[in-house]
Amino acid sequence: MEIFYAALAIFFIAGSLLEYWLTRKEAKQYYSLHDFKNSVRLMLTGLAVDIGAKVLAISLLLKLYDYSLFHLGYDWWVWILCYIAWDLVF
Repeated sequence: MEIFYAALAIFFIAGSLLEYWLTRKEAKQYYSLHDFKNSVRLMLTGLAVDIGAKVLAISLLLKLYDYSLFHLGYDWWVWILCYIAWDLVF
């Protein structure tokens, strides 16, 4: 998962730099360096919030695991059952 976030960050920053470079090359003022900095800040803030929420959720679930009423195990049918249950939640 860390590779995905690293690749996403690199792709986002490279895309923003490319957009900035292309607008500067054509002497257009569509995208300024200030816009690029704000985009990177927003991306990093979103990344930090996303990772923080996942860490909080996983740590809470690990603490609550000891209080579960029953344990289903890790059989193949459990994964399918959980996938269907998760889909029905939404």
